[in-house]
Amino acid sequence: MDIGGKFREWVYLFIMEVVNIKLLIPFISKGNTYYRLNPSNSKPTYYAALGKVLAKSIMEKVPLNINLCKPLCLQIIGKPITIDSIEQFDYEVLKSSDIQKPNFY
Repeated sequence: MDIGGKFREWVYLFIMEVVNIKLLIPFISKGNTYYRLNPSNSKPTYYAALGKVLAKSIMEKVPLNINLCKPLCLQIIGKPITIDSIEQFDYEVLKSSDIQKPNFY
């Protein structure tokens, strides 16, 4: 019996449901679709469940079949979020912000 296949399918269905209830919302950057957390969702238990599934998926090397935004990936692996990672997430906010690098754009 292939337990790994069943877990992969369950993760796929779980992630699709998370997208359907708009816990993860899509945005398009440079022609690709990425997903970020929905800041207007007020159910912290949903985020806790999503975090546990993401952690288990990473440990078991199960693909998620969606592209998470760079700042979220950096948070998952415990790295600091940089200005460059925000560029992919929201270019317009970065461009209009007061935080600018030398020779920026």
